[in-house]
Amino acid sequence: ESSAPHGSKVSSRLKKVKCT
Repeated sequence: ESSAPHGSKVSSRLKKVKCT
């Protein structure tokens, strides 16, 4: 995850969707 620059963005989005 830390290896991918856009990984953080995707993780944040997935977290937001999961929380919703």
